[in-house]
Amino acid sequence: GLAKPVYMLGRSFEALLRGDIPADWPQSMYYRYWMHLADHYVSAHYGVRTKTHKLIYYYGEALDQPATIDDSKPKEWELFDLLADPSEMNSVYGRTEYADVQASLTLACRPSWATNRSSTSRWTTRQRLPAKSSVRTSQSNGPRI
Repeated sequence: GLAKPVYMLGRSFEALLRGDIPADWPQSMYYRYWMHLADHYVSAHYGVRTKTHKLIYYYGEALDQPATIDDSKPKEWELFDLLADPSEMNSVYGRTEYADVQASLTLACRPSWATNRSSTSRWTTRQRLPAKSSVRTSQSNGPRI
């Protein structure tokens, strides 16, 4: 194969395709959907996913990003147990039996919120973890928009 260019982040997942998981392979993945209400009418959000759970924070703001719709939506958290609910139909956010998982995934997300800073991206400097009283949690079926 080709040598990885110095400017490219990450590493090859070729071993995963062979069915081998390197001992130092990350156990979680941070992601962000920033195209607030564009295309799929999904609220802007970010989260962290492991093999067994997914924590999502819908921050619901366009934050002056290109190709978004500037229409604020309620802030909301969701937590899914991917083993018990692989279709992600019922959020377990706020349920006592998931308190440890919820706390762990929230901490896993924080470094991404704190370190993904850029002079051209205002979202990172404006977003803060919301106070619990200002966040709506969902227990209903279906996606949050």
